[in-house]
Amino acid sequence: MNPRILHVIGDKGVGGSNIYVKRLVTSRLQEEFNFSVGRLEEIKPKIKHLNPDLIVFHYACAWRYLPQLLWLKQYGQLAIADHHYCQGFEHLWSKR
Repeated sequence: MNPRILHVIGDKGVGGSNIYVKRLVTSRLQEEFNFSVGRLEEIKPKIKHLNPDLIVFHYACAWRYLPQLLWLKQYGQLAIADHHYCQGFEHLWSKR
């Protein structure tokens, strides 16, 4: 059984981090991992069913998310993806 990776995104709008996550979950890595993607509000009611091995938190780093991080941590290993990038990042990723 492939490891289950849950990507928790803060915004479904077009942007560099969402382009990155979309490309990642549709890459050849999907042969080795089962990816799920959703906003925190969407994830909360179904996280027990998803049973993730790893949760990647793609929100902007802020103290206000600490309660959510602590809550998520009880459902799987937690990683924080801090998306700081330069102006050319979005342009580069949109061409791939």
